[in-house]
Amino acid sequence: DIVPPQITVNSPGRQSYERSQILPINTTISDDLSGVGLVENYFDNNLITSNSIDLFFTTLGTHSFEVFAFDNAGNPAHTGLTFQVIATLESTKSDIERAYSLGWINNLKTRDSLIKKLGAMSKTPFTKQLEREYNKDNINLQAFNLLKEDIDYIK
Repeated sequence: DIVPPQITVNSPGRQSYERSQILPINTTISDDLSGVGLVENYFDNNLITSNSIDLFFTTLGTHSFEVFAFDNAGNPAHTGLTFQVIATLESTKSDIERAYSLGWINNLKTRDSLIKKLGAMSKTPFTKQLEREYNKDNINLQAFNLLKEDIDYIK
């Protein structure tokens, strides 16, 4: 057997995904002769063992997904792709909700205020409110950085 396994990446695709999404990993690996021996999936050069990627914990921009496979005869195969993680008003609202559920935003009034400012679709009031809430210790640094990156991307 000198034929490497065949790799098909069904998900993710070469497209844009909102940061609020949980991205399913779905690949098909086949080898008609000796059979598939080993498969490894990598997200941004880091080995992943789950069948999904929670994009909430990533940065906006370009990311990579790669699959390495070996058949039982030791023949290697590799494929990879890039995709974009983006922010929209709706995904940023979801990010605010998620940050609140994680305790990164520590009170309901702050969460609601940020959502209201976001709904006004104006970067300056939202950013100022975000800075005020951070300075009052109503949100932590992770929430501040994540939401600031979202709003900077949108505008």
